[in-house]
Amino acid sequence: MIGGCMGMAACDVSQPVLLFHCRDDQEVPFATAEKTMTYLKNAEMIAHDTGGHLSEALMMDMMNRIIAKYS
Repeated sequence: MIGGCMGMAACDVSQPVLLFHCRDDQEVPFATAEKTMTYLKNAEMIAHDTGGHLSEALMMDMMNRIIAKYS
């Protein structure tokens, strides 16, 4: 964390962000996604209970939601 902001200036991101994360992710803890949300000004998080890290089911849900929103 640099200057109270996470990573590559997440607190400066003003574009809409849709963050997907699974509570059972063993590679990146769910708490990391929650903390990231505190730095993003225009973000929505969709949390899944299961799916791990980058599971096929999670990726399909993400793609389907993006396609539905923008088509």
